[in-house]
Amino acid sequence: MALNSYGQTYNMSNTTINTCSGTFYDSGGSSGSYANNQLLTMTFCSSAPGANIEMNFTSFGVENGWDFLTVYDGPNSSSPLIGTFSGSIPPGIITSTNGCLTFVFDSDFSITDSGWAANISCTVPCQDIVASTVFNPAPNGDGIIYLCKGEPLTMDGITSYPNNGAEYTQSDASSTFEWSTQDGTNDIGQNATHVFNNAGAYLVELEVTDVNGCESNNPSQLVYVGTTPIFSSSPSNPSELCEGTQGTLFGIANEVEFSQSCTTPPPPYLSLPDGSGTSYSTSIDIQCYAPSELIDNLSDLSNICVNMEHSYSGDLDIEIVCPNGQSTLLFNQANNSAIWGEPVAMNLPVDDDTNNPTPGIGYDYCFNPSATSF
Repeated sequence: MALNSYGQTYNMSNTTINTCSGTFYDSGGSSGSYANNQLLTMTFCSSAPGANIEMNFTSFGVENGWDFLTVYDGPNSSSPLIGTFSGSIPPGIITSTNGCLTFVFDSDFSITDSGWAANISCTVPCQDIVASTVFNPAPNGDGIIYLCKGEPLTMDGITSYPNNGAEYTQSDASSTFEWSTQDGTNDIGQNATHVFNNAGAYLVELEVTDVNGCESNNPSQLVYVGTTPIFSSSPSNPSELCEGTQGTLFGIANEVEFSQSCTTPPPPYLSLPDGSGTSYSTSIDIQCYAPSELIDNLSDLSNICVNMEHSYSGDLDIEIVCPNGQSTLLFNQANNSAIWGEPVAMNLPVDDDTNNPTPGIGYDYCFNPSATSF
């Protein structure tokens, strides 16, 4: 949160100023130049409790390499150094970490320049927002919520603001609660109800943003929405009944397995000329999983397939890379001269037509962890 107002001006001098507004100039003010042989120290501190002072330099000009403006993060020149500036490039925005900035200006005996101008404001650093969630139905013993299609899930956000005090007056009423369900438009509100109409695995996340734009941690919950079983029945036993007699009816529910197919983006075609002495690489980015999702059982991954053509397998590597950086080779330069698909080439597997970039006909290739050959 920024605290801004303008009007008051401050020229470089040996003094300390408590403010959250105005404009900071060199000793010459808004229209003059600074003087020679100056050694001035000026400190600005925030006048708002808990806020940091911020200087936004809109212009800057001091004799390059001879006159210097040095900035310290604190109430005096013994504070941590932020930087020393000379020349015509403005320092940009400089913000304190403890409420004060100290400026030391040193000019030599000759040649002055236009000086500087900086807008003064104050910012309140982000407070901590600790968010948690309560769901109905609650997670199962394995930590996962199991739902049927069309079954409502109520989501309640709970927050605490441990830094509330003189500079923080945030509450749930002044914060925004946003629920990401990976299933259509996000839900807004501290308390919300969401209905999943499609089977799948969803990661529900809550993000709380306060009035200053500060964000909470993002608690998440895994939700599994089941498929609809296929129901059937068998004839009664016995199949013929007399009035007043009993029979047995059998109801059958056949499970429908859920599987997810990723939408593959268009392939990045890459021409691979032979004999160039250069290695080439390209990648296809598959984005159909949440950032925190993991495959904890290899059987959950039914297959990985590609459609491609390539004239010579002996110079080809294919790997899969996970979001966390883990990777494994799917294909590693087999010691054979296998031809992939139907390349547009001559005298295969050695391509004698390397200047022809026309794509050939791709074949489907799938990779299996227990495979013993290409």
